[in-house]
Amino acid sequence: MGLSSILHINDLKALGELVLSDWYVIVPFSVFLLFFSNFVEFLSLCFIGFLVGFSYISPMLYAFIEKYLPNAFAVVSKNEIIFSIAISIIFAAVFYGLYKSIIFLGSFFIGFFAVNFVVNSFAQAYVSLPWYAYVVIGAIVGLVAGFYATKNSAKFIGFLSMLLGAFFVALTLTTLFDRYVIKLNEMVFSYTAFIIALVVFLVRVRKL
Repeated sequence: MGLSSILHINDLKALGELVLSDWYVIVPFSVFLLFFSNFVEFLSLCFIGFLVGFSYISPMLYAFIEKYLPNAFAVVSKNEIIFSIAISIIFAAVFYGLYKSIIFLGSFFIGFFAVNFVVNSFAQAYVSLPWYAYVVIGAIVGLVAGFYATKNSAKFIGFLSMLLGAFFVALTLTTLFDRYVIKLNEMVFSYTAFIIALVVFLVRVRKL
């Protein structure tokens, strides 16, 4: 697997199904991040950590245990929601406790992987780039994001919270539409989710 396939547009549908299956956990956190992130910074940080832990870290660890620790998986699979919440709380606590020291690295990697995802998903059909181009472009954007976040951590956390909240709200709406109205292919699904997320985010920013 090369750098150009670290994240792929097809993964959004799977993530959308995860969000919908655990909507009672993910949606309230997403709504808080979207509408109330500018009120209490430490809550926003904890909620970001919990949301990322629940939607990404927990499934990754779950798959790891299933593959490499079959004995432990027998126990975990019976208490999957408890496992997910526990891992998310731990990740949220770690994220909050270390965010001041890792804000630069976190922003760098967010910028790096975001550019990698966008270029790989939307630009690859028009421009063929060598692997090192992803590294250079991602590193430049990551450095800019890292320096900006370090100087404006409170604003950055609010911005990131609203962006993450808008994304998960849009992903939920798109998945509901895909499941109950019209079945969408991966490309249309992803474009729809991104457009809705962008509109929701811009409306929220304008309200501020």
